[in-house]
Amino acid sequence: MKIIEHKIINHGPDKHQIVTVDWFDREWKILLNDNTIKKITTAHLWDDGQWRLFAGYDLQETYVFKALKENKIVKSKYKVR
Repeated sequence: MKIIEHKIINHGPDKHQIVTVDWFDREWKILLNDNTIKKITTAHLWDDGQWRLFAGYDLQETYVFKALKENKIVKSKYKVR
């Protein structure tokens, strides 16, 4: 796994991270949103020209989402859902 790009964008109390990771011979563009009101972090994947929630369409996607939940890719403020 190699992190190609990592940007942090603050919008008021919420923080957004855009991470591009080269893993499993694919570039994964991931958007993490920290919601300070609900105290959760949501993860979205750029796929087919739009953002979508991780859905576990294949084993690789499931593994990447598990690594996000365990803070192995980037540190999240809250629990990733």
